[in-house]
Amino acid sequence: MVLLRRSGAAVDRLLCRCLRSPDPTSVAVELEQLAALDPDLSHWRDSAAWHRVDPWAWLAVKNSELATVAAARELADRYDYGVARHLRMIDDLRLISKALEGADVSFAVFKGAVLAELAYPRPDLRAYNDLDVLVAPSSFGVALDALKAEGCQLLDRNWHLLVEQSAGQLHLLTPLGTVIDLHWNLINNEPARTRFAISTSLVLDRASAVRLQGVETRTLESADGLVHLCLHATLAGANRLCWLKDIAQVITTCAPCWDDVVRRSQEWNASVAVGTALGRTAVALEVAVPDEIRQRLITSRTWRLMTRYVDRIASPARAHRGGSLNRVVARAAQSGGGPIWVEFARRSVAALAKGSPLRAESHAWERGPEDPQSSLFATGSLAEYLRFVEAQPL
Repeated sequence: MVLLRRSGAAVDRLLCRCLRSPDPTSVAVELEQLAALDPDLSHWRDSAAWHRVDPWAWLAVKNSELATVAAARELADRYDYGVARHLRMIDDLRLISKALEGADVSFAVFKGAVLAELAYPRPDLRAYNDLDVLVAPSSFGVALDALKAEGCQLLDRNWHLLVEQSAGQLHLLTPLGTVIDLHWNLINNEPARTRFAISTSLVLDRASAVRLQGVETRTLESADGLVHLCLHATLAGANRLCWLKDIAQVITTCAPCWDDVVRRSQEWNASVAVGTALGRTAVALEVAVPDEIRQRLITSRTWRLMTRYVDRIASPARAHRGGSLNRVVARAAQSGGGPIWVEFARRSVAALAKGSPLRAESHAWERGPEDPQSSLFATGSLAEYLRFVEAQPL
């Protein structure tokens, strides 16, 4: 048991060092030395999978003698599949952009393919599973029709549930098998969405044109993109290294204007959430975030000190081994302008009552069509959901 704990801790530390470098192979020698504690690389594979950084884990071991062990071959298979999937998604991005531009729908693609192409040294270093597309609530029905005219299949069916949950997105499947998350707001979850003041129309007005492997499309303006990444990470607990790595890459590659980041965070009522995510990224991945920026985002000196302390003693790299304090702290930061200490206390009590809050959760659309709580369960009508969406503020 002691050896297992030592192996897990060593793997977690090494995975962080791997992600801090622009070159995954920089830890190859240390990884071979780690083999004494993790000879079959099972801890290395499992940690990488949980943090969704499989490409870095595979490339770190690719040229070593460890590349032939079964766990390494699993990483290699995931890496190869990810490379092929990215090429397929670029083709689907072309289809999406053509369909929406042809229907005169303003849109922006964000996260996944955009980050892989623009923020990372190489697109194969950023794994992702779907394409996120944002359109205005007033254009949502037109966007759906345009995508379906190109052969995309709508996956959601439980319209009563989606209206009841005020779902901020629907899921479609392209002819090539890519899942599209079609959003009318950057935040899907309604309770979280009400805490922040994000105007989809303003976000789309600021969106910029980009070219991804020859495909002309649009994506979020740089400050919007970074603030959203921080907010997305915080809402989820900021305890997976993939989310922090995205933030780190945007900071180092895209050189954000910090004044714009602070201004946008304040406009969205997301200052504490953004400051918390930036601070955790700075500690975990050693990225330079000016202290002045954190002070402007988090005016409570006590909260800044507490989160910095938690980030040092409860590394997100160890979150999958049962740690939950860092997740509780991050999610308390989503209180917006409310009392974060009250939110922190509430979430701490809830975590203790439930046990580990890291238990697996299934999304509504991932459950079977026979489950009434699945968005695949057929009930109601699409028109009912579209009326709800089109009534939302811009």
